[in-house]
Amino acid sequence: MRCPRCGALLRDDAEQCGFCGEKIVPVVSFEKPIIENRPRDEAFDVENTVRKKEVPEQQDHDQNPWIIAIIILSGVMIAVIGVLLFYTFKNRQRAVVNVNPSAAAEATADTIPAAPSKQEPDESASETPEAQETEASESGNEEEAQPSPDESQPGAAAQTAAYDDREADGIIYRVSGNQAVVLRCISRETSITIAEEIDGIPVVGVSESAFSGCGHLVYIDLPEGIAWIGANAFMDCRNFRGIVMPDTLVTLGDHSFDNCPSFTVISHEAAYGHAFAEFHSLKWLEGDSLTPLTGEPADE
Repeated sequence: MRCPRCGALLRDDAEQCGFCGEKIVPVVSFEKPIIENRPRDEAFDVENTVRKKEVPEQQDHDQNPWIIAIIILSGVMIAVIGVLLFYTFKNRQRAVVNVNPSAAAEATADTIPAAPSKQEPDESASETPEAQETEASESGNEEEAQPSPDESQPGAAAQTAAYDDREADGIIYRVSGNQAVVLRCISRETSITIAEEIDGIPVVGVSESAFSGCGHLVYIDLPEGIAWIGANAFMDCRNFRGIVMPDTLVTLGDHSFDNCPSFTVISHEAAYGHAFAEFHSLKWLEGDSLTPLTGEPADE
């Protein structure tokens, strides 16, 4: 072998160069191991030792379009049913409960008007010209009495019924023909009793908004003969505590007691007031006067 420094030829077992003094490091040779010719399954196989991780096949998660359509249709149906139930509940609150309408109608056939806003024709319109001339001469009126229009002639104008407003105990009554209705309240009393008659004319109803906004009103007594109560009649009576509903009452307008506190209804068990109290979950007392609430005896 040769010296790695100076290149001098040296013996194979020399440990130091005799020419330059370089220390010789013995060279170790490595022989390549002989691998026997073995079968492939027994020999060293990289592919068998390092296994690839199998990736599971991705499942198809696409939903059937029919299932999506059914879900959307179900949601729409639920929304429609909810809206219908909501309006049904609202209309039920506004419904008018009629208790024994046939019996009440027979009892009040002479006093119930056809409609609150309509007025009966004046009886004087059907009088003959001779009777009108006689009445005009007795009253000293020099104007000639006008005869009633001929019904046989087409286009004859119908005469408007006359009415008269009268006041009694802070209540304005409107008299039309042979009946009267409560028009409005001007009284400041906390407890009000509606008259059964005005100058011999029966009171048959309470007009629309007659007591609306009467914050002072606490109790009201409606006499026998009252057949109907108009819409908004007692709206915004915030101190309202009790009402007497007669047996002749058969109709109650919409929103009659809106914005009123929970009050007590006094009536007989088979009357409209009892059914009205049960329907609206109000307190109910058997009777026909305000005595159970006020403690004061009823006016004779």
